[in-house]
Amino acid sequence: EQLRSFPYCLLLLDELEKSHPKILTVLLQLMDEGRITDVTGRTIDATNMLLIATSNAATSFITQSFQEGQSLEQIRKELLGRILPTIFPPEFINRFDDVIIFEPLKEEQIEQIAAIELKKIKFALHEKGIEVEFPETTIRWISGLGYNPQYGARPLRRAIQDSIENTLARAMLEGTVKAGSKIRMLPTGIIETLP
Repeated sequence: EQLRSFPYCLLLLDELEKSHPKILTVLLQLMDEGRITDVTGRTIDATNMLLIATSNAATSFITQSFQEGQSLEQIRKELLGRILPTIFPPEFINRFDDVIIFEPLKEEQIEQIAAIELKKIKFALHEKGIEVEFPETTIRWISGLGYNPQYGARPLRRAIQDSIENTLARAMLEGTVKAGSKIRMLPTGIIETLP
């Protein structure tokens, strides 16, 4: 129904490898013919739709290959030639214009993501009248807790929630941090009150 209402659209399919094989068959028809027929017999035009699919298929292979120093082209060749055809039907893979391989995040990139996430917390607390600082040492500490090249930035989000957000929430509930407070969050989750 959405495709019929908005024919110029982007369809994002996340974690495609988890979908039922019948979904892949429907998508194959959609990509091959540019249209699809619904259960009532109405034909839906999909020629103006952009389809992007993400997948965690072969993540361990990709991570290991990068760690071994293989080039992106070597990984791509092995992935498309040998590994992906065991996960998806070859005719399905061939319907995509391109397969993009994302490199595992590096520590520096996780630090940048951590800084962005901590800025969000800083802004949210500022709206409550609380000023908070996150020094570089804290950003590096939380990045270290949340760094896992295999899982990307998801462990970082959990580390921030467990070690920063929960600590701040507990301090706010206890009344040690409230509107008008100026604090600095130190590594290991220590809250330092500022004058």
